[in-house]
Amino acid sequence: MTRGRELAAGAPEFEGLSPCPWCPRNWSFTLEVLLSQAADPRYERLHMATHAEFMPGGPSQARIFTGTASVSHQEFARLRQQRSGRPLALFVLSACRTALGDSDSELGFAGLALQAGSRRAIGTLWYVDDVDTSAYFLQLYRYLDQGVQKADALRATRQAMATGKVRLQGDKVIGFDGVPLLTDLTPSQRRRVASGMAHPYFWAGVQLIGTPW
Repeated sequence: MTRGRELAAGAPEFEGLSPCPWCPRNWSFTLEVLLSQAADPRYERLHMATHAEFMPGGPSQARIFTGTASVSHQEFARLRQQRSGRPLALFVLSACRTALGDSDSELGFAGLALQAGSRRAIGTLWYVDDVDTSAYFLQLYRYLDQGVQKADALRATRQAMATGKVRLQGDKVIGFDGVPLLTDLTPSQRRRVASGMAHPYFWAGVQLIGTPW
């Protein structure tokens, strides 16, 4: 799925894993399709909403799930060559614990995204919920689309969530400007954020790595 100069990839259902109903419904989400599309220099941002598993042992052990299979993050290094010296401006890995690493791969998936040729990467430090995380990134992209610099956009998004400007209203999550970020939430999804998203658990784990502007 494309949005302006952003390429979004994901799958709402996974074999043997919990579903991600707010992931982009890109049913052709495979490694080859993703690398082919992400190599297009028209795209400046790549957003991946999926499941990930970071295992000790380096990039070959870091797995990203595409809905029907998993691939190692090491394979994403091909993007550096395919984009022919025009690196991604931002690589977002919206999945659990994508900014954690070990002695073999510092900063986890997010660090590996920089090695794959992106100027900046955004990952998470702990397990995240798909409702509040989807709302977080949609709010973040609204700031970015207004021309706010990357680090300032993250700061503004955190503040909007911490102060209750991003909030549940009926079956919708409303953004800082009063415009819905998510709609048609199920009763189960509403219950998960019914008490608000101001607690740092919902926003403090999202981290920017690389240049802040």
